[in-house]
This record gives sequence, structure tokens and C-alpha cells, in this order.
Amino acid sequence: MAMEIKTCARCKKLFQYSGYGRRICPVCFKNEEKQFEEVKEYIRENKNATIKQIHEDLNVSPKLIEEFITSGRLVLSASSPITLTCQMCGTEITKGKICDQCSQSLMDANTSLSQKIDSSQKIDSPPKSNSGHHGMFTNKR
Repeated sequence: MAMEIKTCARCKKLFQYSGYGRRICPVCFKNEEKQFEEVKEYIRENKNATIKQIHEDLNVSPKLIEEFITSGRLVLSASSPITLTCQMCGTEITKGKICDQCSQSLMDANTSLSQKIDSSQKIDSPPKSNSGHHGMFTNKR
């Protein structure tokens, strides 16, 4: 697989991108990993910490802290005051990008759409031949 040249999403420097994973350079990746470990340890020691407190004490951007949570890398306790907002309905959540109710609605809509597609394909498909021949065959001379 050929390496591509990409611009780092964090520092805007060029780097060789392997074609998978996050589009950040190795330096920013290493820095982000260090910040992740610091945030994880900080929350372990300060269970009631807010995103604002973490940002102020560790100088880690609130957006990055939220990315750690939405990606599932950083799991919060049920008693944590940190909440995110569901991207569909706006309700408060503690993990992911959408709440359980919106997730269920999406799954139901997907199932319904799949069933409609399946039923329309059955209607639109040509009738099968009852000739008894399956696959390729040759004419007898």
C-alpha cells in the first residue's frame, strides 16, 4: 500500500499518511496520547471534575476531551458531572454521539427501509424461468 502525503489536522504540517487511522502526524499523535493519559489519570483522581476544570488544570482543549469521550476511549462513571449533547435531539449523554433513544430510532428506520427495499426488489424482479435448467447449458445438435 502506497503512503500518501497529508496535512496534519492538528498542526497543519505535511506527513506520510498510511491510509488508515486518524489524519494527524506522529508528533501530534504522540502528544494527543500523552494528553489522553493525563486526562484519564486526572478524572480517576478527581471524580467530580468538569471539562472546564480539566481544561484549566491540564491545558487540554475541551474539544479534545469531548473527542476522547465520544470515541469511547474515555469512559465516565455514572456519577461524573461531565455530559455531552446528543447530536440529534440535544439531550444530555455521557458517551458516544447520540442518545440511546435516537440510536434506537435510527435502527428502527434502517430496518424499515431495508424491508421496503427488499419488498420492492421482489416486486421489480423478473419472474424466474421454470425451464428446469439452472446456470449454463448447451444446445444439442
